[in-house]
Amino acid sequence: MAPVTHKPAAAGKPARGRPNSRDRILTAAADLVAEAGAVHVSLDAVAERAGVSKGGLLYNFPNKQTLLKALVAEHLIDLDLRRADAEETVAGGRNAAARAHLAVKGGCDVGPPPCGLLAAFAENPDLLAPVRANVAAFAGRLREADDPELSLIAFLAVEGLNSLDLFEINPLTADERAAVLARLGRILGAA
Repeated sequence: MAPVTHKPAAAGKPARGRPNSRDRILTAAADLVAEAGAVHVSLDAVAERAGVSKGGLLYNFPNKQTLLKALVAEHLIDLDLRRADAEETVAGGRNAAARAHLAVKGGCDVGPPPCGLLAAFAENPDLLAPVRANVAAFAGRLREADDPELSLIAFLAVEGLNSLDLFEINPLTADERAAVLARLGRILGAA
């Protein structure tokens, strides 16, 4: 899961000229989690980075766990929106959901590894519940694809590569990764 950079124009909301305090808090929290890790982030530091009072932060997020849950939720919303946009691009094609996932999460530019949130997940496994639900729902969509097994294999390949990246043990060069994913995309489209 890549760190969240909150986008004020979420699903069904028009883009605003200036982000509200909740948006600023989420962006500040995501930046701090990426820099220091969730365990080391304090509400005071988030409030200072967001340019809001501690009371303003607590109005939106009564505690750190609520803030971390919101970060995870925002990440999942962003991921779903990006996959939906990518799926529109491949609309009418075979295995569209898997090809969209490949487009969204297969690139080398998906953001720095979310090591900061890993510690939060280890400390509070309840934060993984919405991630599990999101992955299960997406796997259900892949099971309805033109070639469900191939779509699931593509999903696992992308997530496996991202896991290797997360632990900084990926043996592939950027060119090899791009070639493997391009081949997988061609296989998905032609299956």
